[in-house]
Amino acid sequence: MLLVKLIDGADTIYVSNETHDIEHFYEPWVASLGQLRIETADVYGGFAKPTFGQLDLLPTAFTNSWPPPRQIGVICSVATTGESDASILFVGVGYLNEVARDSIKYDIRGPEYSTKVTDYVYSGTLLYCFQVACTTLGLTLDHTYDRATSPEVDWQADGERLLIDNLSDLAKFFYHRFYIHNDTLYLIDCLLSNGSVMAITEDDNFPSVYTAPQPLKKVTAKHTPDITQYRISNTVTQVASSFFGFAEIELRSIVDGVDQTSVIGGTATAYNSHASYPPANAVDDNVATDFRSSTISLSYMYWQFEFTSIPEPIVEYQITGHSTNPSYSPVSWDVLGYDIETAAWREIKKEKTEADWTAGEVRKFSLPVPQWDVVVYGVHPAGATVDVSPVCHTARANIDAALTNIKNCLEMMRVQISMPIESVPKIGQGITLTDESLMIATAISAKAQALVWDFDQWQCIVEGEGTLQTAEIVGFVDEYDYIGDADDVTITDADNALIIEIEG
Repeated sequence: MLLVKLIDGADTIYVSNETHDIEHFYEPWVASLGQLRIETADVYGGFAKPTFGQLDLLPTAFTNSWPPPRQIGVICSVATTGESDASILFVGVGYLNEVARDSIKYDIRGPEYSTKVTDYVYSGTLLYCFQVACTTLGLTLDHTYDRATSPEVDWQADGERLLIDNLSDLAKFFYHRFYIHNDTLYLIDCLLSNGSVMAITEDDNFPSVYTAPQPLKKVTAKHTPDITQYRISNTVTQVASSFFGFAEIELRSIVDGVDQTSVIGGTATAYNSHASYPPANAVDDNVATDFRSSTISLSYMYWQFEFTSIPEPIVEYQITGHSTNPSYSPVSWDVLGYDIETAAWREIKKEKTEADWTAGEVRKFSLPVPQWDVVVYGVHPAGATVDVSPVCHTARANIDAALTNIKNCLEMMRVQISMPIESVPKIGQGITLTDESLMIATAISAKAQALVWDFDQWQCIVEGEGTLQTAEIVGFVDEYDYIGDADDVTITDADNALIIEIEG
């Protein structure tokens, strides 16, 4: 039964779509109640946010409080026998939409979480991040069903955003779901079930639909790696009869900031450097000493620096041209970073031709923060590519693990089960059933990712990722009948193994 309480100040109006004389008398003044939908931000996780339909009441609901209030509290529950076993579906606020001769319409809104954060840094475990956020939001955290070893988080959210949106991004990247009910935030690992698995039978549910996933080629994401080595790699032959070199270079993590080669320290090396003009001369804070190659007009030469510890990403570098021979100063080059995880140098930026240096001239160049691809491949080479953003960690192994979970989810069947509204799973809860309506009885398993309450049809549609298990063959056949030429079909039975070959 549908039980709706309308809270108008100190007064409570008890209404339903039919008469119920239980703990309170519920008048049949609900003409209709639009669908209530609770669905995670993405199929692989995030905030399961409720969206509400419209509440259509008969005018008699406000006989004692006419005209209908502009705003009214709404508590909607479903029950089997009475209020003692009622389950609250949502607590919200109704805003008056329309007053007509035969109906009063209210738009239903749920609670809003309007706390904003600016350039917020998240670090530690996923559980820790949610604990801190729940304190800020004034919510109690229930993490009974989060991951046993909580994933590590290393992420900075840029710009002013709602805290709840940041939490949703964190949760879905690490394949978690969460929902909020009665001031409690429930954090659920999608690899587990939210409580015990709900086993249902054909008598419990209405016809179901199973959708095959779209072919998936790969899941990609961009992340900012930790770089300890930077390289200035010459890409063209220097001016005829000249060397490649410069007096000083500064690598900065802040525009016009401090040179990190001096702050952190490290080792300068080069390919084809002159013994009298070693690579270390470029970071000795002395513009009178130069670094220089030993070979004239060599097209491939480089200078590089390896920090002793990981600096913040280098966003600017400054070159002081050769102190005595400006033609030695670099003309065209690439800036590369060493990707430890792939053991390869990767391009950060190409610099355009820089000609006409004067001796000891200082020039500054900006660098983008590297955003390099991480790819986890699906099973369909001609399938779609799914881009995942944001990436909430910097370590490649952590990102690979997260993307693999997302990929596995996207490659699973989508299961849609219609069931009576009185027995509905929680978000993230597992469901099992044997569907007898299919040609062959098929075992189904799924986890609830979206719940849609349809009060007019008195059913709840449960959607989620799941599997269909093939029926097992029981027993063997000793005799076979077939139609066709002997050259076309071969049937053998050896040790109870059935082999059928069909040509053409």
